[in-house]
Amino acid sequence: MAASPPYVYGYKGFTRSTHRGMGLNVALVAFAGLEYLEVGYTHLAAFVALYNLASLANSQENGFSDLGYAGYFRWFGRVFPFRTPSVRRIGFRFIDTANPRQ
Repeated sequence: MAASPPYVYGYKGFTRSTHRGMGLNVALVAFAGLEYLEVGYTHLAAFVALYNLASLANSQENGFSDLGYAGYFRWFGRVFPFRTPSVRRIGFRFIDTANPRQ
């Protein structure tokens, strides 16, 4: 999904295992935040898997709070997406790449 002000969307950051625990992501997010502020983005909507405890902890270190939740589950070959109202309000939705015009 394309982002529009005031929201910028983030997904999947990576730090090499040899450099983890050094606060690099905290510094990178702070620096990127300054760049985004200059062009009108004041909020970051980041997507983290609920089982990714390291990323969830990193989000707290960066001072982020939970906006809401979005996800999907598969049941008998079908995909069922879900979003909490707060995530729906900012315009986030999943796009089925097999049928992108939905």
